[in-house]
Amino acid sequence: MKKMILITALFTVACATAPIEWAKPGGAKDQWVKDKVACQFKARREAERRYRETGARAASSVFAGDTLSRNLDQYDAKRTERRLFETCVKGRGYRKQAAAKKKT
Repeated sequence: MKKMILITALFTVACATAPIEWAKPGGAKDQWVKDKVACQFKARREAERRYRETGARAASSVFAGDTLSRNLDQYDAKRTERRLFETCVKGRGYRKQAAAKKKT
C-alpha cells in the first residue's frame, strides 16, 4: 500500500512540472518555426541512422527478436532524437524557459 501511495505521489509531482517553451532573445515566431522544423529533421535523420547501426549490432545478439529489446532500442532512439533536437536549437541561440500562462 505504501508503494502505491509513493508511486501516485511521484506521478503527480512529475505531471505538475511547469510547461516549457523555447525562446531566443529578439527571435521572431516565424524564425522559430523554421529553426524548429530544421532541427527536428536533422535530429530525426541522425537518430534513425544511429538506430539502424544499433539494430545491426543487436541482430547478432541472443535477444535480437525479443520485443523488450526492440522497445528499449526504440525508446533510446527517441531519447537520442530529443537530445539532438535540443542541442540543435541551443546551437541556434534558443533557451528553455517557463511557458507563459495562456489567458482563458
